[in-house]
Amino acid sequence: MPLYFFDRIENGDVSRGEHGMEFATLEDARRDALRALTEIARDELPEDSEGCEFTIYVREEDGPPILSASLSLRVNMENEHPANARTLTTKATQH
Repeated sequence: MPLYFFDRIENGDVSRGEHGMEFATLEDARRDALRALTEIARDELPEDSEGCEFTIYVREEDGPPILSASLSLRVNMENEHPANARTLTTKATQH
């Protein structure tokens, strides 16, 4: 079975995967990369951040990436803008 390595980029910081994982197909490696992103989103988001960028690059040995999966999360605090909050409240009560 092919051996795939996962490199993780979090807000520009690179963590190169040193231990490969065996998957029967590249599609199986893609599914695992997506699963990893959902776990990162669930478990590792900093609470004081307004957003995060996560990317996982999948490669074989020391070769170039053959697949990438990305997740971008942004937080917009609507209550910091009183005019926007009033508009949203008004629209919500009209329905």
